Amino acid sequence: MSEPQLGRLLYPSDRIAARVGEIAAELNRRFAQRPAVMVAVLKGATVFLADLVRRLRFPLTVDFVRIASYGAGTKPGEMRFIKDVELPLERRDVIVVDDIVDTGATLARLRQALETHHPASVTTVALLRRAPKRRLPPVLDIVGFELETDDFVAGYGIDCAERFRELDAIYAVRTPE
Repeated sequence: MSEPQLGRLLYPSDRIAARVGEIAAELNRRFAQRPAVMVAVLKGATVFLADLVRRLRFPLTVDFVRIASYGAGTKPGEMRFIKDVELPLERRDVIVVDDIVDTGATLARLRQALETHHPASVTTVALLRRAPKRRLPPVLDIVGFELETDDFVAGYGIDCAERFRELDAIYAVRTPE
C-alpha cells in the first residue's frame, strides 16, 4: 500500500498567520473582557488553538474534546466521542475551535452535546470549511478559509493518516486509491 503524498501548497504559513490574527481580533471584539471556555477538537485543532490563544485578550480557560470520524484513514466513518469536556460549561460562553469542517455533521453533533451542559452561548470557529462537501446548514460563526477543493488536506496540525501535522502550511494531499 502506498503512502499519502503532499500535493500543491494551498495556504502558506504567512497567510495562515495573518488569518489567525484576524480571527483573534474578531473574537477579542465579541468577548471583550467576558470570560470564555475554548473547547478545541483534538487532535487537528491544536496548532490553530495554540496560535489563536496567544492572540486573545480576554480571560479564558481551555478544554478539549476528541471525536473520531476518520480513524487512521482518509474515508469518513462512524463518529465516536472519545473525550468529553472536563470543565463546567453551565452559564459560560463557549468557543468551539475546530480544524476543518467537511459536511458539518461532526460539528453539529458536538454542538448538540455541548448544549446539554447549558452554556450561555456557543460560538463555533474553524480554520477551514470545505464548501463542496457541506451537506448540513452552516453551523460556523467564524471561518478562516473556504476550501474550494475536494482534495484531502494536511499540515498546520491537520493530518492525513496521522502524517504531516508538523508542517507550517496547508497542502493538498494525494492519497492512494
